[in-house]
Amino acid sequence: MIYGHPKHLLSEGEAAEALTRYSGIAVITTATAGRVEATHLPVIFEPPIRGGGFGRLIGHLARGNDHWRSMDDTQCLVICAGAQAYISPGSYETKIRTGKVVPTWNYEAIHIRGTIRTTQDPEKLRAIVERLTQRHEATQNDPWQVTDAPVRYIEHQLAGIVGFEVLISEISAKRKMSQEKSAADRQGIIAGLRRSEDTRDERVGAIMAQLETQR
Repeated sequence: MIYGHPKHLLSEGEAAEALTRYSGIAVITTATAGRVEATHLPVIFEPPIRGGGFGRLIGHLARGNDHWRSMDDTQCLVICAGAQAYISPGSYETKIRTGKVVPTWNYEAIHIRGTIRTTQDPEKLRAIVERLTQRHEATQNDPWQVTDAPVRYIEHQLAGIVGFEVLISEISAKRKMSQEKSAADRQGIIAGLRRSEDTRDERVGAIMAQLETQR
């Protein structure tokens, strides 16, 4: 569960939908033998095929990363961080009226819990790599494909990784985008974020603007 203001928490269905859109690196955390391990890895969400359950995450990590040796068939927490930006009190209309404002941070986060299982099967590893490649090359003008590289080279690369899947048992998400603020304050925040040259600010501003159209 992600703790916080109820207005910021997404429903179970909204959390799963947000995970479907998510494309980026996640933090895979496990705890075994009294030690917590964490690794940053790109993942892909695959929804359940015939309904029921929550689906799975797939990805891979380098064989040289010893985390894989202790993660098989264990419970894990996967953290996906989405858009985020610092929110200055100077953006609030309330600052002018009362001065009763403080800084905050807007962000999106998804937490996934489940059982993680590893694989070293060459065919499964290749399928994982191809899925990741297709997903992240989709925005390129000339998408690279696994088949673009020499066969022996790819075989050597696959021998250096370990694949994994997370069988999801719970998905929770939080979207803190100043929902509790007044309309005037929200518009001030959006304007302030849009003036920023930081792409992270621009992204949060765009999300907030979109949410305003849904009110």
